[in-house]
Amino acid sequence: MRKASLFFVFLVLMLSLQVFSSTYAVTTDSQIVLLKDDGTWEKVTLEENIQGLKVVDIGVPFFLGDIAITIKQALRYEHVLILDVFIVNNGAEIVDADTLSYGFDIRDSEGYNYSSGYIPGIPEEYYYKSLGGKIRPRGYIRGYIFFKIPEEAEIRELYVSYLFDTAYVDISKIEPKGL
Repeated sequence: MRKASLFFVFLVLMLSLQVFSSTYAVTTDSQIVLLKDDGTWEKVTLEENIQGLKVVDIGVPFFLGDIAITIKQALRYEHVLILDVFIVNNGAEIVDADTLSYGFDIRDSEGYNYSSGYIPGIPEEYYYKSLGGKIRPRGYIRGYIFFKIPEEAEIRELYVSYLFDTAYVDISKIEPKGL
């Protein structure tokens, strides 16, 4: 019975993630899988850069403990970088997305660090959909995170911290689109 219920949770999670995050999904045991058009799937192992950081792109999830984070899109508005993120809580405890949203930092190619936060002048349609709220166990949330970054900065890495976990990923493949 336990296997059947775990499989059902896994199946629901896979189907819901397919709708929201391209062709990648996250299993209840924190595995990234690629969903194929023929109904099959395969486990995905993220590539690593020279420093050993996982390389992620738009639509490819990465993990922060029991939390799966997917960057859905990256946008540029003047001096602001906007990340549209989809987050799945694979854990047994509620996750505070308000706290999590302030744990995002970007590092550029020169080593400068930019923290997330509220930035005046952001178009309302993005501000009102900023990341916030609570994520129940096995639940998900989507929202925008904002960074004030010089337009000429070459984005390299994303650091995400929440409670006692930190994830470091290479996001140099991601090209922000202009608004």
